[in-house]
Amino acid sequence: MRSRSFRSSLFACALLLPVLCAGPRPAAADNAASAERLRTFLTTPDVSADLFSQRMLDKIPLADLVGSRQSLFDTFGKLCAISPLRVHLLQHLDRGTIEFERGAVDVKVVLDGHGRIDELLFLNPIAMNGDITPAVRGILDLPGTVSLAVIDNGHLAEGARETEKTPIPNIESLSLLERVTRAVDAGRLDWNSAVPWRRAWSIEGSRILANWPDGHALTIRALTDFAVQNETSAVRALETILDEARLGDTAGDTAQSPVELCRRVEAMDKDGSLSVWHGPAVDLGWDRVSYKGGGNATTINHTMLLQSGQRRVCLSATWKQPEGASALLFQAHVRTLAGALLKQTSGCIAPNS
Repeated sequence: MRSRSFRSSLFACALLLPVLCAGPRPAAADNAASAERLRTFLTTPDVSADLFSQRMLDKIPLADLVGSRQSLFDTFGKLCAISPLRVHLLQHLDRGTIEFERGAVDVKVVLDGHGRIDELLFLNPIAMNGDITPAVRGILDLPGTVSLAVIDNGHLAEGARETEKTPIPNIESLSLLERVTRAVDAGRLDWNSAVPWRRAWSIEGSRILANWPDGHALTIRALTDFAVQNETSAVRALETILDEARLGDTAGDTAQSPVELCRRVEAMDKDGSLSVWHGPAVDLGWDRVSYKGGGNATTINHTMLLQSGQRRVCLSATWKQPEGASALLFQAHVRTLAGALLKQTSGCIAPNS
């Protein structure tokens, strides 16, 4: 059970971020510096107030910060590792995952202009105590309709409507990748072939390639990597390349069940095509993650093949969400289950850091 100080300080700050932690955003902090400050906070017996900005201490007193740290240890056991913090340029913060003996917690860190911790948020706690039932229930109890399959080394470990077909937004990019792979296997395309970009392929609103220079070449592999991440301009480019090469076999049905999606992701995993994007399973500690997801305002799917040693687990969940529901809520529950599946027994999976 988490202590009251744990709930009322850092988690409250996370839930009420615009109110409790609002203020001028500094430039994006150097993530090495953020990681060093975080490590100091978690490992120093006597935490100094100099580690934090005055603004942070005005919101959460030092005693509460230290108490919250102890609550982490009480809840999840000893510190195992801190994942490399990644700079999030849009939000001007560094984010990563802290792994403990019996769980993991996402962390977000912001430093002020003097290198002091100005914001420190612990989010999405994942208990790893051998029981995945609470994580499964967290997904199945969401409002709306959920279909779920967890296939552990070939056996259905958890399921709910696992064979029920649902039209999946953006699943066409998976079908497209399957078509490209078949063309490569047949010797009609090459992953390393460079293709000059055409302005006609650029789609307004496309995240990366909307303004890609005309004539600037990308390989077939690069285009498929972008397509896996639902980059619409890359999808259009590959569709054109396939059509012009008369490699236009059928794209497949967009209505898919979790079991079918697991089968397709398993089949595509052989060359690592889906391992460029980890989705909700990023930084959880799996040796390898192959991921494909898609969604719109009404339906979301997350499908991932999770591998650690000889263990291969496919997790596929589709949510037909009610109006106004948060996609981030679904993503957090899927991440919790992916983390719980990794460590169904206690113990550090990485060296102490």
